[in-house]
Amino acid sequence: MRAYFIRAGDGQAIVEPKDAAMPEPGPQQMRVRIRAAGLNRGEFMGAGPTAKPAGTDAAGEVEKLGPGVVRPLAISFRNLFFIFSTRSGCSA
Repeated sequence: MRAYFIRAGDGQAIVEPKDAAMPEPGPQQMRVRIRAAGLNRGEFMGAGPTAKPAGTDAAGEVEKLGPGVVRPLAISFRNLFFIFSTRSGCSA
């Protein structure tokens, strides 16, 4: 999959695309195929020297459910997601 990361560099924020392994959802997680995503001013202002995942708002479809996900979420469920970073990755 293609993932985008943001970091600070030479007085400006840099958004870099990188290839990443397709994650498998763990317990009570879901994998979402992102169809559209946005960046906001806060991400650029908060960019540091270490690259972090870019994008906090996304629209997409649920692609795969991990064990323990409560219905009515289903495969192909379309929604707008607010994504926030955690120390172990990103959550929606």
